[in-house]
Amino acid sequence: MRIILLIMKTKILAFVLLFSPFLAVAQMDSTTHIRIQLRGGYADQTATTGAASISAAVSQGSSWNVGLTLGAALNRNWEVGVGVEYQRQKMETTSSLFLPFGDETWMAQGLTETKVSAPVFSLYSAYYLHLCNRLYLTPRLMVGYGNAKRENRDIIATMTSFPTEHYITLSSGSIMKSGVRETSSEYEYEYFGVQLSPELQYFFNDNIGVSLGLGGIQLAFVDWAWDSKQWIADFSPAYWKLGLVLAF
Repeated sequence: MRIILLIMKTKILAFVLLFSPFLAVAQMDSTTHIRIQLRGGYADQTATTGAASISAAVSQGSSWNVGLTLGAALNRNWEVGVGVEYQRQKMETTSSLFLPFGDETWMAQGLTETKVSAPVFSLYSAYYLHLCNRLYLTPRLMVGYGNAKRENRDIIATMTSFPTEHYITLSSGSIMKSGVRETSSEYEYEYFGVQLSPELQYFFNDNIGVSLGLGGIQLAFVDWAWDSKQWIADFSPAYWKLGLVLAF
């Protein structure tokens, strides 16, 4: 595991060193244009699973992000730069389980609250493809790294009319009886991801424009573990980002 971790971090360092000369050339070129972009997104999330008569779970929450990028145009089409983004997600899941056994019943209801926050630092490269007038399609390749914090809070309330010998035995060996139990946990983890995302940009003049990120394809890792990899390909409005672009 340590060898894999060292190899991955070495590759990232090599990427940064390879990326740096382009930034330097761009900054030294007297014709270079600097672009500053402020963008963010917000989405509500709702999901329902299970059958209400036996078991069901309803998840409701929201996620939002806001980020700032600083880019340098190498020529009319290519731009490279750095960015920082803050991501926040909150989710509440209400679940219920109802088990009838003749005249006896056992019911449990649970509430799980999850909060995730993460600052992400990134390097990116973008290509400006002119569509018409002042409208551009801008594919963007980004490599990001950050430290995420996850907070969990679980509340379980149970009621039973079972006689003592019929109490439910959990996998932990404990006996589930009537009552309320609450637990909480908190932990941090490292995040690393590579993302390819399309973006539309429209400039009102040479200095001011707006942008609309259209989701993308992402490969993400947690704590540098290869078996934690996760592919995400989503272009739905939940992943769109609206932004303001300033060019100098």
